[in-house]
Amino acid sequence: MTEQQPAGNSPLPLQHGPSANPLPSNWPAVPAARNRRRRWPWVVGIVAAFVLGVTVGSVGDKASSTSPEEAVAAVTTAPSSYVPVRPTTTPPPVVLPKPADFTIGINIIEKTCFGSAGCNITYRIDPKYNGTTRLPSKEITVVYEVRGGDGPQINRFTLTGGQASFPAEEHIQTKSSSSDLTAVVTQVI
Repeated sequence: MTEQQPAGNSPLPLQHGPSANPLPSNWPAVPAARNRRRRWPWVVGIVAAFVLGVTVGSVGDKASSTSPEEAVAAVTTAPSSYVPVRPTTTPPPVVLPKPADFTIGINIIEKTCFGSAGCNITYRIDPKYNGTTRLPSKEITVVYEVRGGDGPQINRFTLTGGQASFPAEEHIQTKSSSSDLTAVVTQVI
């Protein structure tokens, strides 16, 4: 028999007869047809899983995508019980003035003296802010001490947005009629 050249310029010659296998002898044999049938369930399973994934993915994508008009409608037709969440921010810390930023004058309203027993004095404070920083808008309390009486007298006034609130009259006893009253700010809270 003569050897025929296969179509397509194959380097392997065609052989006829019992040794017609064109592959070298150390290569594995071609699997039988029954092994090919076992591959079909795998191929079918992979294709089915792929189709199922594409189907579920496209349905989910359509359900979650909205047009700009639908998004605006959803926002403007929110139920009345809807409360928007606002981000919380911490306000900057309030800078309090220093005690040295204040001076307090004393205006004597009434003075009654009893010789060597001393005097009863009715007075009113006249607070002034001399600081360079702006006063905070929240209420602050200024604690002060009045000196020159029988003992120091501690009191306070409040400031809210630059407006001071303090008692109209205060009373103190002195040891003599020549005692001078002074007020000093001790604390700002």
